[in-house]
Amino acid sequence: MISMFLWTMQSLLSNPEIRNYYVVDSNTTLRASMHDLIDDHKVVPYTSSSRDDVWDALKYLFKDSSNTDNVILAYSRRSHPKSESGLTSGWNREHLWCNSYGLDSQEPAYSDLFNLMPADWNVNSSRGNNFFDNSDPLDSSYNEPGFSEAPLTSRDSDSWEPPDEIKGDVARATFYMDLRYEGNASDEVDLIITDDISLITTDNTRFGKLSTLIEWHQEDPVSEEERTRNQLIAENYQQNRNPFIDFPELVLALHDSTNHSLVFLTASYYTDNSSIDVTNLLNENVSNGRINMTIGNHTMGGDPEWGVVKSFYALVAYEGKIFNLNLFEGDQINIPDNLDNGGSLSGEGSRSIIWNDTDLFYSKSFTQQDIDASVFRSYDLLLKSRGNFSSQVQTLNLPDVSSLSSITNEQFVKEGSHYIFEHSFASNADLFSYYPSGEYNWNIGSSNGSNYVEHTLNTNEVEYPTITPSVIGGKWEGGKLLVDPLNPVIRVSQWSGSDANDRLEWGYWTASRGAGGASSSPGGSTIDFGWLSPIEGQDYLVYLFYVDVLSEQQNTDLRGDRYNARFGAVSALYFTMTLSTRGSEPTLSEILADPSSFGLVSQSDAYASERAAFERGYIQGFYDGNLSVIQNQDSNATPYTPSWFYMPDRGWMWSQKDVYPWFYDKKSSNWMYFQSGHENPRFYHYGTKEWMTLE
Repeated sequence: MISMFLWTMQSLLSNPEIRNYYVVDSNTTLRASMHDLIDDHKVVPYTSSSRDDVWDALKYLFKDSSNTDNVILAYSRRSHPKSESGLTSGWNREHLWCNSYGLDSQEPAYSDLFNLMPADWNVNSSRGNNFFDNSDPLDSSYNEPGFSEAPLTSRDSDSWEPPDEIKGDVARATFYMDLRYEGNASDEVDLIITDDISLITTDNTRFGKLSTLIEWHQEDPVSEEERTRNQLIAENYQQNRNPFIDFPELVLALHDSTNHSLVFLTASYYTDNSSIDVTNLLNENVSNGRINMTIGNHTMGGDPEWGVVKSFYALVAYEGKIFNLNLFEGDQINIPDNLDNGGSLSGEGSRSIIWNDTDLFYSKSFTQQDIDASVFRSYDLLLKSRGNFSSQVQTLNLPDVSSLSSITNEQFVKEGSHYIFEHSFASNADLFSYYPSGEYNWNIGSSNGSNYVEHTLNTNEVEYPTITPSVIGGKWEGGKLLVDPLNPVIRVSQWSGSDANDRLEWGYWTASRGAGGASSSPGGSTIDFGWLSPIEGQDYLVYLFYVDVLSEQQNTDLRGDRYNARFGAVSALYFTMTLSTRGSEPTLSEILADPSSFGLVSQSDAYASERAAFERGYIQGFYDGNLSVIQNQDSNATPYTPSWFYMPDRGWMWSQKDVYPWFYDKKSSNWMYFQSGHENPRFYHYGTKEWMTLE
């Protein structure tokens, strides 16, 4: 026998009697198991003068929380005095599954509290023995409301439609009656829900309508009031429960197996000391009667106890049969493929290795906000940890000579996919006075033999990479690097590293799009952020690490999971990057440094071209060595040479028309170029960033 733990309500977690109520065998049918659980309940008398009866129970179960002297009437949805029970001007006991369809005033079914609600006397009479269904407006007997004192109801010649807010309650009560009464006792009949309304007669035990009741069950989920009544009936009266309230998924499992034949009746991800209920989570991941997911912190919604190997237990109903699952962290849930005929699934299964990285770096950090160069920021102790850190217990114990003792969870902050601890100092000496070289013990989890890992890192005084990390060139505005989203490649200072263990690492984090990172061997002079799927206008906070790895160790725990610990010295660069098409525009310094790469003549050749153009009469105003007056003398003249030109709204273009070469304005020390293949020949001045039209 196995316990089917109910984690669907928080109150059940602390009640062992209720947890132990659901006890079934695996390798049995779902319907038989559930029927056996709720059968043979304690009978409450329909009417009694000597002990609590149905009248007393209904007054308690349906009392108005706003006025405890009243009850809430089922179909009318109004509050009415308890004292008017049994009066024609008051209320009476409504059988949801009508008495005339098999109950025949015979206990226990006749007095079963799961099938009874208080109802206005006249409304109850108006419903009569109509079964439940959506009313047909075309029916000759259609009425809305079904009765004046129940304005939210409707009826037709053979069916009754209750208010929307209790449709689910009515449906689950009806499913309970169908499951509870199987006709296997001398005083009980076999109650059956059907879709064939021709079978619903007073001569048999059919009731309905099945498809409508399933629809109502789905549209009106279980409410807190319904859960409370379920609990009170179990505790105070009948000592049985309505499984369709505890596990709403059972409705489809028992009545529509083609649509949803797989139901987790309970599922728990746990250690000896703590657990997480994952029943609803797993049911939400069932699709077309199948589920395939790995058991782990990232899939189970958290970590019940960091550092301890987790177990997984579930009771599953599949194709009308009960299965018992006993698995561990890393195992694969793959139903139905890995369910055996014995009704259980246990063992390792298909397991994915879990990994985690931890880094301890002494960092010399720089920032950059313009084209000139990066500037020193601080010396940092930088710790990084990857994984589900928020629910884990990690402690870094410092060397004995340190004035500090440890660094713990609450001192870390989340940055993208990592959790970071960073402490900054103005000098390297200050850094090492707080965090001296020596033995750092990084404990992740407990130390009882089932912990994940314990790192020991031996650090020493470091020499940082001699290279100063910088972005080379680029276009900067307002302290941000503009990068073309169609070609998000930036040039960086080149570092070759000292050995094969060294790494070039870079990444980003944003307020709205999360974070990401990548790494490569050192030696490259460019970084391509194409994997960002960049969005124009988005700011990215970028880091660039030149990592000199001084030591690295790999650890494994008892389950074979892998953990890396690295120690090293880092030269780090931080800057802000903005995706903008303006990032594709060349800067003046880039043009001056290498004009030919832009299809331009050199500065000296451009100045010679300027003089030649003046001498040939294409431009005039070459006054005292400065281009101060510009005038087109002959717009039809043959240009001096074809060349590239730059349009602010179009970018670089090659003109097959009349384009003068570039010119250099010595007065403003800026480049200009002349475009004559235009309605109004003009110069573009790089200093003022304006067009100057020839007049």
